[in-house]
Amino acid sequence: MNPFAFGLQESFKVAVQVFIMIGVLGGYKGRLYMITFFSLLSGICLAIHIFPPDASAVNLITNFSCLFYIFLLLIPLFKPTETVIAILLPLLLFVNESLQTTVLLIDTAQLVGISAYAYAAAALLIAAFALYKADKTFSGKASLRSFMNPSEMVLFLATFNLVFGGLNGFTGKGPIPSLQKGLNNFLTGVISLIKDSLLIPTNKNFEVPGNIILNFFSSSRFAMALTAMFLLIPPVYLFLKLLITPEPETSNGAGRAEIRKRIALYRGELMRRGTPIILSLIVLIVLLHSANLTLNPAYEPPHVPLIAEDGVLRIPLTDSIGDISGGKLCKYSFNRNGAAYRIIVMMRPDGEIAAMADACEICPPRGYVQRGNYLICKYCNTPIPAETLGQEGGCNPIPLSYKTEKDYLLITVEDVIKAYAKAGAKFHGRH
Repeated sequence: MNPFAFGLQESFKVAVQVFIMIGVLGGYKGRLYMITFFSLLSGICLAIHIFPPDASAVNLITNFSCLFYIFLLLIPLFKPTETVIAILLPLLLFVNESLQTTVLLIDTAQLVGISAYAYAAAALLIAAFALYKADKTFSGKASLRSFMNPSEMVLFLATFNLVFGGLNGFTGKGPIPSLQKGLNNFLTGVISLIKDSLLIPTNKNFEVPGNIILNFFSSSRFAMALTAMFLLIPPVYLFLKLLITPEPETSNGAGRAEIRKRIALYRGELMRRGTPIILSLIVLIVLLHSANLTLNPAYEPPHVPLIAEDGVLRIPLTDSIGDISGGKLCKYSFNRNGAAYRIIVMMRPDGEIAAMADACEICPPRGYVQRGNYLICKYCNTPIPAETLGQEGGCNPIPLSYKTEKDYLLITVEDVIKAYAKAGAKFHGRH
């Protein structure tokens, strides 16, 4: 890591956010500068105190990052005053930012030498000078207040941090997966405490009423849904609030020209203030989708070649390649008359094995990949719940009949060819 480039990147992130806050909260300029300075200084001092951070310190910092996003995104919902935002926002933005940045800088300095501090200081001075010149140049000439009010500014800065990596120097996975993981750990701890208090057994082979519901609330899927709610409710709330802004008065005897002017100004304000909110909403949706892909990466094993014996394919339940009972997707293939046929096998959550053609009756036979407890069609991206595998219709893989003999699944070549014929005549031979 280049100390100068890293320092310049982090310093300009701070400078841009301070410039936006001053543009919206111009009357609090002195207070914003002072709180920003002490926030950065507090994070630096704390980093020096805990360095090198042990496991508990890293966990505490990561959890604080999680709380940072929750607080930051929920601030607009409580209609805070400008004074509260001017005090609280720099603290939330910059204490943890400077803490993690300083820890990484100290760690880098131990590798490249004390010159890392000089490079970082130079980068900080450049960013501070750029902020000073920008403030002097645009002070009194342009205001960001026409584009966003203080609550909308909080949403914009939260999105800004999410886009540029946020406060996750320790995890390296991005802010949204870290938020989801933090919420999952919190929910798991709460549910575990409830189970212990109610003396609910945790044996997976012995389910009691309500245990399934509690397990759902402690699952990573619920934590991801809660994360999406935290991220999407604020922009939706602000957008709806903007839409119900009262229209200008047009029935007070004003002339037509004056009425047209008022309406134009009203629509212009809606467009200006609505654009940052809509952009934030779009960015958050894209980031959530990317985070979901990061947390649930696609799994596609290589096809294991099979050789038919007397028209029968023998698939081992357990071999050196893998175990079908593990809940992972297994793929196989064989050739017949110059065409390749693919078979997928997977154990459903109920313990039953589903054998299927790697194709459905609707889409071209591109096949499937596994993501969590779903199979995903590679052509149309439709998610197929693992519980429905082996059922016909829709985009479900075409089921195959099989028999079990000792440690093998027996599938006839004829059944596989018939299954692929169901994929549609226009796709026949392209698999």
